[in-house]
Amino acid sequence: MLPSLRLADLPPPTRPPGTRPPGRLPLLSYALLVVVLSILLGSVAQSAFLPLGIWWTQLFVLFLPTWILLRSAGRRPLRFLRFDRLPPPRERLLVAATAPLLFLSASALMEACEQIVPSQWAARFDLSRLLARYHGPWQAVLLASVVAGAPLAEETVFRGYLLPALRERGGRGRANWVQALLFALVHFDPIGFPPRLLLGLAFGELVEWTGSIWASVFAHALNNGLSAALFLAYGPGPEAEAAPADARGALLLSAVAGAGVLVLLHWLRRRAGTPPRFAEDDGSTHAAVPSPASAYRQLAAWAIAVTVTLALLGLFGPRAI
Repeated sequence: MLPSLRLADLPPPTRPPGTRPPGRLPLLSYALLVVVLSILLGSVAQSAFLPLGIWWTQLFVLFLPTWILLRSAGRRPLRFLRFDRLPPPRERLLVAATAPLLFLSASALMEACEQIVPSQWAARFDLSRLLARYHGPWQAVLLASVVAGAPLAEETVFRGYLLPALRERGGRGRANWVQALLFALVHFDPIGFPPRLLLGLAFGELVEWTGSIWASVFAHALNNGLSAALFLAYGPGPEAEAAPADARGALLLSAVAGAGVLVLLHWLRRRAGTPPRFAEDDGSTHAAVPSPASAYRQLAAWAIAVTVTLALLGLFGPRAI
């Protein structure tokens, strides 16, 4: 079981002799890389076979490039991404209380957005219709990618990498807003933009004030899991039956639940006092910068794995339907 100590409680390790501390991590180029890979590779994989294509995208487009970039830049990925520590025990209860309210607020806001826009738009961007195309084991694989794979991969990119990289260039508040905006934008869903912006802000706050990315992974997984449970119970478009019948009622419900989230986050801030001192701030994420040859070998291994697995997905994916 992972310990619950804060990263700041650990003394920073000494760097190997003769190594230099790494510089700033790339930011704009990283964000562009994620978007370009998602469009060029992720769309191809998901078009070939959606249930496995989403898992493929989460692994080869989001998680592995981030891991390779951090290692090539002389960072310890687990420590930099804050996967090596759980939130303190009392703060886990606050995270567990915040997550359901956050789901309720985001779901009600989504319902309001769907009722404001033309019905054709709402039908076009209804993701539950994609889930309804598959049945049996493949639907379970697809739902698992939404409930487990997406929280791990997306939190790695947005709250694990982008949030601290943005904080190097500005304050905590600005960094949280920028990563949340990017999180909402890259889903390419104009109707879902407001609720995803709300989720991105709250996930960022949970990470900032607990010192662990597992707080946002849990909240993200619960949000997606509850949505999946509603889909299994009611089929496509369950929100129309579970949420209020008009946009004003949905907005009111979203505001009330959102107020509860703010209260709990404020409580979390007061309990935490000053924000935790993260490992990237004291240099304990730094490692020896690998040689260019080593970095090229990692990149080559990733490229070979991408080519082989994408080819296999295209050949055998459609036969599984």
